[in-house]
Amino acid sequence: MAEHFNLTDAELTIMKELWRTKTPMPSAEIADHLHSETGWSFSTVSTLLGRMVEKGSVGYEKRGKAYYYSPLFSEQVYRRSELRQFLSKLYDGSVHKLLAELVDN
Repeated sequence: MAEHFNLTDAELTIMKELWRTKTPMPSAEIADHLHSETGWSFSTVSTLLGRMVEKGSVGYEKRGKAYYYSPLFSEQVYRRSELRQFLSKLYDGSVHKLLAELVDN
């Protein structure tokens, strides 16, 4: 079975930012980029990043006093995993059942 990534909506918001920038980012910069969209403080972003490191979703490296974070899997890999999970859960893994439902609706 393919790996499933258990990201919360908040963690996915951070991952999208990391995927968008395509380069390791310091936590302060991530917080700055997301503040207008989410209202999250630096502390909130740091807590989320810590959880994501524990889950194996992001890695980090220390540069001076700052920690730079990067995703440990691509957006494409994540989307495939989520699609497989969705199909398995709702359509017994069948793309045909999903397409039939889409056509019916």
